[in-house]
Amino acid sequence: MKESVILKTAFIISVLGIMLLYVFSETLTLEETKLNETIENGKLIKVKGIVKNINVKNKLDENNNKENNTKTYTILTIEQTNTIAVYAADEINVIEGARVEISGKIEGDMMFADEIKID
Repeated sequence: MKESVILKTAFIISVLGIMLLYVFSETLTLEETKLNETIENGKLIKVKGIVKNINVKNKLDENNNKENNTKTYTILTIEQTNTIAVYAADEINVIEGARVEISGKIEGDMMFADEIKID
């Protein structure tokens, strides 16, 4: 076979593969998890609840202890029937009492947020 035919075939298959991945990713959904259920560490979950407490913190960068090298993170306390602490890597613009939907991983007694939606 000629190289141009192989190249065109590989390109077409790659484009079709990317399109199929896009279609399948739209159909995958993460089911909501209740906080009173047993949740395994490292499991990806989605939680809906009410924000009960917000703590915004600044942490100095370990590489350089200058004031302009601080990292901001937020810890939210979410309540359903039980409560859970949620760690977000940035400052989140949310108020207490807001309804939120959070997707992330469980590690011990804390959830590390990948995505936060405010209802």
